[in-house]
Amino acid sequence: MGRVVSAMLTTVTERIDADRLREDIIRKAWDDEAFRQRLMADPKQAIRDAFGIDIPEGHELQVVEETPTRHVLTIPPRPEDVSAVVVRPEAYWW
Repeated sequence: MGRVVSAMLTTVTERIDADRLREDIIRKAWDDEAFRQRLMADPKQAIRDAFGIDIPEGHELQVVEETPTRHVLTIPPRPEDVSAVVVRPEAYWW
């Protein structure tokens, strides 16, 4: 029982870290036009340069800018298709 609770807490902590990272990337894109342009053109390199995070090979990252008239609906993978183990928090959402 304790191991299950511990694993759940780790997953929650990793999710919070991933959410915080996502917020930091968005905030930087809002505040730094040059970063926003790099993020749109080459997201993996822009994130590596600005945050020191390498997105693993084989993982695609697509950046889409919403506007007041363009909205993005993301359909995540089915829960049963996603591994319960998250190696790095930043890998949780991309």
